[in-house]
Amino acid sequence: MNRTVRRVAFWSAVAGVSILANFGLELAAEKYPQLGLARFTAYTHKGA
Repeated sequence: MNRTVRRVAFWSAVAGVSILANFGLELAAEKYPQLGLARFTAYTHKGA
């Protein structure tokens, strides 16, 4: 594989994991309504 292709693949994977982790946090906050988790989710979104 070309070095540039590997670099793009790596950063695409990093971006994908970041988006999926954020989505998973949102789902967990909805499914388990705890104050601490809700506050942490709001903090990660800069909403609180």
